[in-house]
Amino acid sequence: MPDDLSRDVCDCRQVTYRRTFNRPTGLGTGDRVWLLIDQFSGDSIKVMINDIQIHAAEGTHLARVELTSHLEPTNRLVVGLSGSPASPAVLSGAVSLQIEST
Repeated sequence: MPDDLSRDVCDCRQVTYRRTFNRPTGLGTGDRVWLLIDQFSGDSIKVMINDIQIHAAEGTHLARVELTSHLEPTNRLVVGLSGSPASPAVLSGAVSLQIEST
């Protein structure tokens, strides 16, 4: 999901990324599912799943957000970034799901 837009071309004050995915199969009762965003540029980030905001932060450039309790059979993930001309909003790192077993 990294964005390949050139910062020279994009003012990128507000950028929204959307993705639909299925609930991982075989999850046990102690398993936790995390969304990992390795790197983004901008001033703030907002993460929503299935129309519920589950994370918002300013001034950070990576994110790790637990999704477990919000997962449905089919899920709609929305990552919104806000930026400024000095710090354009761009998703520049990998986005992945991580499953942790306890």
